[in-house]
Amino acid sequence: MLYGKKSDKRSYGRLVALLLLILMIASLLPAPADSAEERTITIRHPNGGEVLIAGSTYRISWFISDSGGYIHLYYTTEGDDEYEFIDIMANNPSHGMGWYDWQVPPNVNSTHCKVHVAWVSSLLPPVTIYATDTSDENFTIKQDVVITFKETPSVVSYGKYYLTTFDLYDPRGMVAGLRFSWKVDNGSGWTSWQDLPGNFDFYDPHRGWIWWTPSYYESADAQMRVQALASDRTTVLSEDFTSTFKVISPSITLIQPDGGVTLVGGSTYTIKWRTSEDPEEVILGVHIQYSLDGGSNWNSLGYFANSFEYDWTVPNVASNRVRVRVASYYGEWYTYDIDESSGDNRIITDPNTPTVTLIDPNPPVDGGVVMGSGERFPIRYSVTGAGNIDSIRIDYSTNNGSTYTTIATITGTFPGIYYWTVPEVDTYQGRIRLVMHSPSYPDMTVVSNHAFYIFNTIEFNRPPVAMAGDDLTAQEGETVHLSAYGSYDPDGDPLTYTWTQIEPDFLEADLSDPHSPAPYFTPEGLTSFPVTFLFELEVSDGYDHEGVLLYNVDRVRVTVTPRPPTLLSFTPDTGWEGTPLTLNGLEMRGAEVYIGDTLILRIPDDPYPANPDPDHTFNLTIPSSVPPGKYHISLKTPTSESISSGEIEIFPRPTWNFNYGLGFHNPTRHLLSYPWIPWDEGRYKDAFGNQVYLTAWVCIGIPYWTPWDGWGCVGYEVEEPFAPDPIAAIYYGAVFCWIARFGECYGMSSTALLFYHGDISVSDYDPP
Repeated sequence: MLYGKKSDKRSYGRLVALLLLILMIASLLPAPADSAEERTITIRHPNGGEVLIAGSTYRISWFISDSGGYIHLYYTTEGDDEYEFIDIMANNPSHGMGWYDWQVPPNVNSTHCKVHVAWVSSLLPPVTIYATDTSDENFTIKQDVVITFKETPSVVSYGKYYLTTFDLYDPRGMVAGLRFSWKVDNGSGWTSWQDLPGNFDFYDPHRGWIWWTPSYYESADAQMRVQALASDRTTVLSEDFTSTFKVISPSITLIQPDGGVTLVGGSTYTIKWRTSEDPEEVILGVHIQYSLDGGSNWNSLGYFANSFEYDWTVPNVASNRVRVRVASYYGEWYTYDIDESSGDNRIITDPNTPTVTLIDPNPPVDGGVVMGSGERFPIRYSVTGAGNIDSIRIDYSTNNGSTYTTIATITGTFPGIYYWTVPEVDTYQGRIRLVMHSPSYPDMTVVSNHAFYIFNTIEFNRPPVAMAGDDLTAQEGETVHLSAYGSYDPDGDPLTYTWTQIEPDFLEADLSDPHSPAPYFTPEGLTSFPVTFLFELEVSDGYDHEGVLLYNVDRVRVTVTPRPPTLLSFTPDTGWEGTPLTLNGLEMRGAEVYIGDTLILRIPDDPYPANPDPDHTFNLTIPSSVPPGKYHISLKTPTSESISSGEIEIFPRPTWNFNYGLGFHNPTRHLLSYPWIPWDEGRYKDAFGNQVYLTAWVCIGIPYWTPWDGWGCVGYEVEEPFAPDPIAAIYYGAVFCWIARFGECYGMSSTALLFYHGDISVSDYDPP
């Protein structure tokens, strides 16, 4: 079964018209008189008024007077004579009726539909038309499957997943799967429809959503399509399209050292890079590496914030094949984009070795520097071992180094800058060459790694340069002033400014005006550790610039130190394991609490019911890890410490011999716990001693008796309890009952009293 696409309707119409013309001419040919009058074909269904469902199967049927020949089937959705081809079939009717199971075209929604049938003699000319018929009236084809996009992103970036939602109306259950595709224009024209990245070629139609991430395009336009498919996976029942959206995936470019740079071992060198526009904040940081063998092996310097700069302590290892590589990463340390030095750099271990390095113009990409004819451009360079250098010759080329013209030769002192009057020439292949001559060392030549542009007759507008200033430090609560006043436009165009906070994501700086050249903010809400704010400055001159923009953005770090904690007081000043302890102070959130040298805990950043205001008051209990003794209490953060003026004295934890026993005032109990197991020497004997036991007394020597001490012995005396005294047990039980009901006891168990030193005030303690 075949059906035409709407886009091919005119071609099919012309084909049908030509075929009908041939059939009409053929019909003028003489036909046998016994059959021409008898051959008829009449459409039965659809003959007008029917409602067909797009994408469904419908049986076209007709009455026909005889068999033989072939049936041509056509349809129109506009009620005119331009028909689209359906199929050709042999005429083999049954009981005077023929039929054809038609796959109704999807994505059709029309009330002006008709079917046309033609009964012909053969497939090839000469063709005789036996009979034709067309639906008497229009019938309807309506969409019973509708797929529509709901929520779609306007900007996407590689490495980040996006939610896209859709609605599907499919009351007859005709949709078996969905196919998602997209097309992209990255500046070279639209691609054809391609599968959306991921497994979305036959997707579950009932989910209502997909999570997807685009392929890597630094900058492109894109459009997405969803198609509802029948069970054959090819028939499209309905489709929908998104609006055009942006694909922006940030690239990374190493600025320096890009090649030809001389580094001194042991010194600090600033590695610089840039990342392009990152509206979706995909990049989480950068991984920096270096190689001493031209890139065969790499050594990691670590993972860092995407601050555009890193101060590298150059290894004290001589090498002429030094390269640096920066890689942006996203997610769980997945590499996003990589760039490395365009050529070899050099490490020297003796700073007196004569070398020269070209700083500017030395763009990291072609066209990274643009000059105008007649301008005075500062050629910048640096040297080592200046005392061993005779001269440095400066040359320029306008054909990528095929030929050079000398600008100047510098001798004597080497100030590191030479102002060059740019020649009147148009070129996209500018290069600068420095040739150093030394009387005792080999000559050295360095050349721009990439071409710069010079425009004389060609109109141009250069992008502005953002300068966010040096990194700053501040104390929490101090006002921090950012400054973009160092930014400039090479053509003198007025600038607009945009400041964006990149980091951290847990604490927001309330900038006074993010579009001011000098906004300010007051950092608040820090806890115990310093926080580094990373701001990006973007400047614009109002023009759209082609090519890679490297210097219209800059970043600055502001490291803020939190206010130091202050411990004002604590209570009580004595206690033991389990004793509640209350600290009172300022800025205590996040601080570590020490009793002496023992870390107790870290005060949480967030309040909770037991400590609703941890910045000013915090409750804790003394742990068992603190040994007995006198200690200062201190609060410590990574940057500060506050020590109490007074000391807390820690005692061993008292051992209570029984619940609700003799101890502190106990007015709420009617009975005190009593060790009612006299034969168990544990608690019973510990509580009352030998006076509650019958004791065997033996004297090997001379016994004696006195009214005040009772029996004694001059010699060897043995006194051993051997059984509980029943009279004592009754007496002590009565005493316990009386004390519980009528008495007040402020003492402690005899065991607990052993832990005290001197006179103790009961009010000093909170019993566990």
